[in-house]
Amino acid sequence: MKNKEKVIRYAIVLVVMAVSILVLYHHVANMTRANQDNVPVTAVQRVLLKDLTKEYPASPREVLKFYNSLMECLYNEDYSDDEFMKLADKAKELYDDELLANQIEELYYASLKTEVRNYKDNGKRLTNSWVSASTDVEYYNLYNRECANLKAIYTIREGATTQNTHEIYVLRKDSDGHWKILGWQLES
Repeated sequence: MKNKEKVIRYAIVLVVMAVSILVLYHHVANMTRANQDNVPVTAVQRVLLKDLTKEYPASPREVLKFYNSLMECLYNEDYSDDEFMKLADKAKELYDDELLANQIEELYYASLKTEVRNYKDNGKRLTNSWVSASTDVEYYNLYNRECANLKAIYTIREGATTQNTHEIYVLRKDSDGHWKILGWQLES
């Protein structure tokens, strides 16, 4: 009888220890996960985390909305040189092949960096961007390619004054069915 009681006590102690270890592991794992979840993600990181190969915007309007959030990061946020290059490359993922073919890569980065620096040095801030409603997108075919025109309005603050800039964007559907930015111009 005494051996049987010892075996039962020993089994109970082992079960209690195993449960305690599992509870402790679960608690530590949840604390680590909670700490990871509370790490704030910056606007720049949020844009850079978007994998356009897996989740490309579905419509011309969505492409332009994402492009505007990218531009807001470039013109308003602080970032490292490495993040600048990644933001510039992310913008290129939204450009049509024809637009990319007409750019010299080194000049693209240098002119974008200069433009952003001048913008910030002049105390300008892109405070708002608005993209045409889906119903206002003008779809058409040009040389057997689907194209779309849509408007974006940007509010720029410089000191105490604000100014709106209206731009018309032309997007073209590529062979993968993705809408790409072919060009843009100021609305006259």
